[in-house]
Amino acid sequence: MQTYDYGIWDSKNRLQVAPGNLYSRRRSLHGRRFSAVSYASVNNVLGEYLLNTLMDAMNSTYEVATFTGLVPGNQKKDKSWTGLIGLLQQGSAEIITDLLTVTASRMNAVDFSSPAITDNFGLFIKDEVYTDANRWSFASPFETNLWLAVIGTVLLYMICVTVMYYASNDNNPHSSAKEIRMGIYAAFCLRGYNVHLERWSLRLVYMSAFVTAVILNAAYCARVVSHLANSNRSLPFTNLEEAYASGYEIQVVPGTSAAETFQYASEGILQTINNEMIQPKYFYLPVTINEGLLHMCNWKKTCFVSERNSVRCSQQHPCDAIEISVSMSSVYLGFALRKQSPFTRIISYKMEKLRTSGILKRLKSTSCNPAQPDQGSNFKRVQFKNAAPLLAIMFFAIIVSFVLVLWERVLFRYTHKTHHTSHRKFKKCRKRVTHMPKYLP
Repeated sequence: MQTYDYGIWDSKNRLQVAPGNLYSRRRSLHGRRFSAVSYASVNNVLGEYLLNTLMDAMNSTYEVATFTGLVPGNQKKDKSWTGLIGLLQQGSAEIITDLLTVTASRMNAVDFSSPAITDNFGLFIKDEVYTDANRWSFASPFETNLWLAVIGTVLLYMICVTVMYYASNDNNPHSSAKEIRMGIYAAFCLRGYNVHLERWSLRLVYMSAFVTAVILNAAYCARVVSHLANSNRSLPFTNLEEAYASGYEIQVVPGTSAAETFQYASEGILQTINNEMIQPKYFYLPVTINEGLLHMCNWKKTCFVSERNSVRCSQQHPCDAIEISVSMSSVYLGFALRKQSPFTRIISYKMEKLRTSGILKRLKSTSCNPAQPDQGSNFKRVQFKNAAPLLAIMFFAIIVSFVLVLWERVLFRYTHKTHHTSHRKFKKCRKRVTHMPKYLP
């Protein structure tokens, strides 16, 4: 037994109380050895990290006995408990190294330290192929107005080359208006087509069409790959009400805070699920979180409700799971100690010191790297405004092509007129030469 000075008394200064409270002055347990038990749960990793830090701060140690076949415990009709909580009741151990959820029934059997972490509930289902893919998914990379713009662009190109062909008086026997239109269609399909174009206006339009088609096809292929890589999930339900209406079996681990939340619900969907799915099938419920995940993976239309951090940190996932948020109250996890233990307050005090100093947060981040819940897809379609610069370049190329057509037409008329005038002069000269008298040498 150790004694501590509450203060110092003298005749001049009277009573001078020592600074701090009882637990701040009681910094050492002088090598006190605790007897601890564990069932090697997913919360045991953080629990052991935290308990080792607490024992070092209190100058004490602990000896743990692991019971892999036990669970935290269930309350019997005579108010006694089974499992690890039963060992605390019997005096066989002083503390449980696994962080347990604080519930009303457990607080009647054991003492809890200050909460180590705060957790929320999650609804977990098997990660199956829940996508919104359908027969029109190939059109998802572009918005509807952009698809209409692409179709209008193809038709505009065909109209332009037809007008330019007849306006330029192209008498090339190797190409016709139909052949040029097919060349434009082949360009947007990224297929080669043998077209002989002699006019520079038609060449410019054809080149701008091919460049436009290449850029649009590259954007489409990139968005298709992004669409396939990002799983656009279309989940069968988004909350407990929809899960119940869809005929899913909802399971919890008996004796946990999730089970008590359903059990003590006075109304609403929680009470309905408890009366129809949990209480009538009590003996078919999973005993541990790992067993609950196994039921979720192997049983059809089965989902599992549990603490989010416990499921994320579990290393034994039989299959990939999707987490769905549910509107249920938060829960607290802490160390369970024997009832009326003299060490509950000092452990809680040291726990709060670790929290305020930030050590508890760092221990939580290093002990488990939880997987993030499903956030859905961030896939975005290509909008019409994204293609506006390309369309502007396309219209500029068409305008330049029409200017070239006008220039070629003017040039054609000038050369044709010059050729016709030269031909008439040549015919007159030839006629004169023909009618000249022939002189003998």
